[in-house]
Amino acid sequence: MIVRETSTALRDENGHIIELRGTLRDVTAHIEQERLREQMLEELQATNKKLKETQSSLVQQEKLASIGQLAAGVAHELNNPLGFVTSNFNSLHNYYQSLKKYLETWEELLPKLKNGNGNGSASHPCIVEIEEIKKQENVNLIFKDVEDIFGECTDGFQRMTSIVKNLKDFSRIDHAEFIETYDLHSGIESTLVVARNEYKYVAEIEKSLSDLPLIECNGGEINQVLLNIIVNAAHAIKSQGREDAGKISIKTYCDDVYIFCEIRDDGPGIPQQIIGKIFDPFFTTKEVGSGTGLGLSISYDIIVNKHKGDLTVKSKVGEGTTFAIKLPIKSANMIEVFAHE
Repeated sequence: MIVRETSTALRDENGHIIELRGTLRDVTAHIEQERLREQMLEELQATNKKLKETQSSLVQQEKLASIGQLAAGVAHELNNPLGFVTSNFNSLHNYYQSLKKYLETWEELLPKLKNGNGNGSASHPCIVEIEEIKKQENVNLIFKDVEDIFGECTDGFQRMTSIVKNLKDFSRIDHAEFIETYDLHSGIESTLVVARNEYKYVAEIEKSLSDLPLIECNGGEINQVLLNIIVNAAHAIKSQGREDAGKISIKTYCDDVYIFCEIRDDGPGIPQQIIGKIFDPFFTTKEVGSGTGLGLSISYDIIVNKHKGDLTVKSKVGEGTTFAIKLPIKSANMIEVFAHE
């Protein structure tokens, strides 16, 4: 038993204690309740810590999944220009061997002509042999084709350079953890390059981009949101198994405080009974193993919680889905969010 004592002293007119009065109260239950509350608080804090660690781990897994998806798409995109660049350089090597043989023959026979071993006419055996080698090795064709090959190689190198640049712009590697000035249109373009392998066989892209100011945000995270929505739109259209190409429309506009980006697809649409769940963690309509169900949840967190914007969705079955992104042009609150992460 745990007791709590309370005592009071009674004094006379001279201040002398003449009586002590006290009470004893059983506080065992109260102390046990306090201990239980402290224990529950500790357990709650430990659980909250584990949840944050789990959330961080899941977010990281989603990012890794996106990176894997991007890597596959970029590898495919790089493979095309790399293929013809490699093929062209193999052709250049073969052409070089032919030109080498022709020039070696010319170098071998040229002294004979210079020494006056003939009258220099077109019928001279040396000249005939040179012309024959020139014909056999298709020298005239080679010189013409080499110009085309160099042109194609230059184009291939430029395409590969562009893909790598857009991938870097998309990931914002140099500014991964910082607030920066961000051009939404550049973000859209780089994201479309990165995601091209996901939509190019199933949908056409239609853009209606208005003049926009630069905004203050974490550009890499905004690009991740754009990627999630565009890839989801492509997958939705692909799920229909249609013969004709679908359409993904991207529209931007702004007012004095916010910029807006609407991404619409003409896919199957989302049933009303589940549209309220699409931003919930782990919710997905894809087959098991095809998605983590975190893409839109993370997108919502990035836009609404971190950037103090808004992310909404409207959809009608049979007509398609529209995601609307609303971002503040400037936001001190957003900067505080990142500063405390």
